[in-house]
Amino acid sequence: MTSKMMEINYLDWNNSIDILTKAHQAGLFALIIGPKGTGKTTLVRKFASELKKELYSVNFSLRTRESHLIILLVQRLWKKGKLVLWKGYS
Repeated sequence: MTSKMMEINYLDWNNSIDILTKAHQAGLFALIIGPKGTGKTTLVRKFASELKKELYSVNFSLRTRESHLIILLVQRLWKKGKLVLWKGYS
């Protein structure tokens, strides 16, 4: 996503934004499931834009491994200059 915030058009017919807001305020995670093309990604984009937060998207497949997620996270944090590495305690 670019640094410009784009307006997301999302018809919230079942109060999903409100539910996500309450979950976020309570420190809970939300799992959004549904068939392809039902607006899951658009919902999350809209929610992130309302919070003025940058959204990171990761597509999963049967071949996705934990190492793939770690690599993506490290790359994104490194690009932003937010990656701090330190030696662990033994």
